[in-house]
Amino acid sequence: MTRHGLLLLAALAVSSGVIPAQARPSAQPSTMARSEPNADCLTLSDHPSWEITNIQLTTGNLLNGPYFSAQVRNYAAASPDTYFSCQAALKSGATVGPQALACSAPLQGGTKYPTHIAATYDVATSRFTIDETWVCENNRPPLLFTGKASTTLDLPCAPVISSREDPNLVVTCAHMTPFSFPGTLVSQSPVSGP
Repeated sequence: MTRHGLLLLAALAVSSGVIPAQARPSAQPSTMARSEPNADCLTLSDHPSWEITNIQLTTGNLLNGPYFSAQVRNYAAASPDTYFSCQAALKSGATVGPQALACSAPLQGGTKYPTHIAATYDVATSRFTIDETWVCENNRPPLLFTGKASTTLDLPCAPVISSREDPNLVVTCAHMTPFSFPGTLVSQSPVSGP
């Protein structure tokens, strides 16, 4: 069975009441976090691109609905080892559409300006979208950039039944290897204020 078929089966089971969905904290639509500045920020910001890794989508167990998590970074906005963790409990169904993910970065010093990230994931289409605003501090005055990108994630799935005594069907779809996807620079302007 294909990944989409397994996801639709899990979605139907949740929506029909066979698998009750348990509410989890809802995702915040955007996050502000500080990360280490990137020395090549100005050069990389003209044609922004992102890297995503450790992607997991778990669906269909008896206690919870779908849950998405991934790590993502903008090559221009942060040091090479700074990833934002994006995650959320998701609703199932073909008509739900993109759902907000809560994204956060490890707290690090070194930058005066926070990075703003809004990310979504669409269970039905496997589409991941990111909208990010960052500041390149290695310019006087510092420059504010906004970029966005979207990619369809290829997530191979593996259905697992926990045991005969506890026949919870858990479908895990994962892609752990990092891959890059290009984005678009939406705006650029000097940072206002002190």
